[in-house]
Amino acid sequence: MIHFIDFPTEILVIIFSSLDLAALTSCLATNRRLKSIIDVSTLLQYRLAAQAACVEDNPWNTETDAAKLGALQRRQVGFPKFGSHFNFDYQATNCEVRAKICSVCLRETTIELDDLGFSNYVFSGNILAVWVFDKSDGLRFFSLRTSVPVFERLEVSGYIQGLGLAIPEEDLLVIVSSSEPLMGRISFEVAIKLHLYEASTQSAHKMACKPVIHLPVPSTEYHPLFTLDICGPKVVVLVDYSGYDKTHLNRLLVYDWKLGRLLATFDDYSIATFLSPVGGNEKMGLRVVDH
Repeated sequence: MIHFIDFPTEILVIIFSSLDLAALTSCLATNRRLKSIIDVSTLLQYRLAAQAACVEDNPWNTETDAAKLGALQRRQVGFPKFGSHFNFDYQATNCEVRAKICSVCLRETTIELDDLGFSNYVFSGNILAVWVFDKSDGLRFFSLRTSVPVFERLEVSGYIQGLGLAIPEEDLLVIVSSSEPLMGRISFEVAIKLHLYEASTQSAHKMACKPVIHLPVPSTEYHPLFTLDICGPKVVVLVDYSGYDKTHLNRLLVYDWKLGRLLATFDDYSIATFLSPVGGNEKMGLRVVDH
């Protein structure tokens, strides 16, 4: 009878590649041969490092295990230096608004936002975007790559209702705007648009066939909230009426932003999040939660 430990090395590597971090660690301490196999297998070393770093492997990545392991090791070394960990804290005293940014390297920076008032923010690729609803000049960019944040301002042709960033993956800034301040309602004359910018240049994105897309949002007594999420060529816009207007169902709009094409619409959903691939032939998942 062949013992498990006597299986060919290739078979054991395949078996071990499906184990979680705790099981692999136990194998390291169980037997000298098992430890030797794990130590010399690039695949298993990558599996150990990825799970220890809480990184999910992308099954459609065509790079070798050695290349992925090297990239992960560089990420782990560079992450603390890059200061990507982010904490955003508002301080409002006597109408003074400040943003405090704390990185993992214990550097704290204060950004003055007095001219904006209460703001919303999104953070991606060490770029902080801060904006105010229903304002055309209420968008600020801050690059946090240096000790002193680099400030930029973007004038939008419309009034900002929502914003999303995909940096550095697509160098993409997505803005939902209205042609008029909504002021609590959407009239028949108001146009709701999706703007696709290059974040680095603040100009129309070169990969977008239609840098401005008109959103099919009906007129309502109370204006909805707009939430965005981005995954590769897909942008999802959640038109959320739940806080104000109970007569309209929430609507989920899924676009291919590069082609400017509406791919799908869903009604009566409250949360939309793109997921990393988990198996099968689907390269993107969309998670939605009912009311």
